[in-house]
Amino acid sequence: MTESETAVSYGRTSVETKPRAVVLRRVFHAPPALVFDAFTKPEMLKEWWGREGYEMLVPDIDLRVGGAYRFELARPGGDRVVLAGEFRAIEPPRKLSYTWNWVEGGPFKGETLVTLEFKDHAEGTELVLTHEGFDDPSIRDQHDQGWSSSFNCLDRYLEKGETK
Repeated sequence: MTESETAVSYGRTSVETKPRAVVLRRVFHAPPALVFDAFTKPEMLKEWWGREGYEMLVPDIDLRVGGAYRFELARPGGDRVVLAGEFRAIEPPRKLSYTWNWVEGGPFKGETLVTLEFKDHAEGTELVLTHEGFDDPSIRDQHDQGWSSSFNCLDRYLEKGETK
């Protein structure tokens, strides 16, 4: 690890920050296919996606390479944020990659790239998230915190066992 990289653990999520990226690893007690579906099926996304306290209002997904997605969320207090992008890689249930653009209400303008890897693990699935392309370390750190919070929401959703 270089001087500009750090590693930290938040409960069950380990986080590694690099100058322009954040890498999160977390084990979920569910098979890779179910965790993959939780990221790609609108009815599932609506139940968990976003930071703690946020509500997914519109998960619009065209799940194909080159297809678009658009997520509209409500922050606590009602302010809305809109996120959109394009799918770059879809390899069920192993890999999902897409661009990330804040359209409305986000902390910056510009495109970054999210890659999710779903790996078999003795306890279920090890999810490795790489979010890269940040020019500003403070914005990278905000996304680190956001993803960690979102993983908490996903964990609670999967633990309930009410997945559709």
